Amino acid sequence: MTNHLVAALKRCSSGTLSTAEISKVFENVQEQREDRVWELVKASHARQRLECMETPLLKLAGKYLIPNLPRYKLVDKWIQIYSPSVSLNMIPQPNKEREIAYYDERFRKPSSRGLAGVLIYAAYFFLAWLGHRQLKVAGTENGTWALLRQAMQNGSIPLTGDIEVPLRRVYTGLASTDLILQALVTVFSPAVSNFSRPGQPLQVLYFLASILPLMAIFTVEGYRPRNKWTLLAIPSVWGVLYQLRGIGVIAPIYFAASAYISSPITYFSPSSRNLAPSTARAILPAVLVGYVLPTMMLFFPLENAPVTRQAFIALWQPVPIYVVIFTEAFSRIIKRVEGSKSVTPSTDNKFNRDLPSLQMLYAVTGCIAACFHLAWLSSWFVSGSNFLARAFIPVDSFAQTSALADGIFIFFQNDFLLVSAASLLWSWSSVWDLYRMGISNVSMWVCLAGLAVGYVAVGPGATAAAVWYWREGVMSQRKFRSISQ
Repeated sequence: MTNHLVAALKRCSSGTLSTAEISKVFENVQEQREDRVWELVKASHARQRLECMETPLLKLAGKYLIPNLPRYKLVDKWIQIYSPSVSLNMIPQPNKEREIAYYDERFRKPSSRGLAGVLIYAAYFFLAWLGHRQLKVAGTENGTWALLRQAMQNGSIPLTGDIEVPLRRVYTGLASTDLILQALVTVFSPAVSNFSRPGQPLQVLYFLASILPLMAIFTVEGYRPRNKWTLLAIPSVWGVLYQLRGIGVIAPIYFAASAYISSPITYFSPSSRNLAPSTARAILPAVLVGYVLPTMMLFFPLENAPVTRQAFIALWQPVPIYVVIFTEAFSRIIKRVEGSKSVTPSTDNKFNRDLPSLQMLYAVTGCIAACFHLAWLSSWFVSGSNFLARAFIPVDSFAQTSALADGIFIFFQNDFLLVSAASLLWSWSSVWDLYRMGISNVSMWVCLAGLAVGYVAVGPGATAAAVWYWREGVMSQRKFRSISQ
């Protein structure tokens, strides 16, 4: 009311408000307050019914569900109540350090995605459908899957020309698991060991380096408190799915789930962002040991050792599970070591103790992906050939192929293009989320231009890592500027 009263007095030349002007002040106050007050009334009634346990369901929730909810879930409810509070707009806002900002301390008032959110979901599901078409349907049409079945029946893997190697049949001793591994080994063998056509192993190596930052990000998001009990909470399950079906199909579905989970305003509260410091420190070594090392083993120069290479390929397949297992193991070790040292965190860094470790994770994985991209660009400039385009852009995915290696080459081309497109949309929408929440002042168009430059300069994997590096810092900030300033 003070805001409207002062504004009315400033507009009044005589210094004395008339009855009509005073009535208008009250009307303005009611118009501004009514929607929020009704939301508070509804919340109060709901809380009262819960406290009184009016129904058997509310009694069950009050006794067993509410006491076991994580702290951030309760904090989110208070954020919804207090963050929209009105401040005096005629005096400067103090630039205080706080964990959660009021709406009028942000760059802009938070808003929903609206129609743009619907279009984002539609784009993700379109990419998932396109992935199914370009990977599974195209593989059927061009004969790749028929050649795969034939190779498994014959018990030999065709590499190139007349070169074939015997297919290893036993890996774990479990018939169903070994059958899946046989199929995956038959698919990957031409891609990683076809050195008579060096473009094929190099294409796969670049592809695997590019998805390294994504695997790191998936792991981080799986351990965030705000993603607990959501579809993002088990990154190993998503990893197994994209190992079996192609990341070009699964990644858009993961990104759609991420967009749905991150739609509420309370999702971006700093209290639900922080990982346990021991977990944050454990993810980088877990990714290096669980993903980078097995990937390097795929490309070891093994002469006349096809059985050993097939064992390495089979060993590589569960890498998403390895990363989670090593994260848990390293986290426990780090926690025990730190506990024995009795280190007490200082007041200055107790809120974001995970931030340095997470930004180091993004920096390392992003640099690895960027190095491969820069190597590709350098080879393109030096050789002057169009090999770079031919390695990643299929001419005709549905044209009949005569060799399994050719069909697998096309499969990885489509897989890479699809996950790159989905990752671009995810990075863009994630930056835009911070803009619409008023946490960042980077607009969607500035972000899109930056992503385009990043894709060309350092590649899709490094660009995603750079976005998450920046995003982590923005979400962890504890000083905010006021809209009125």
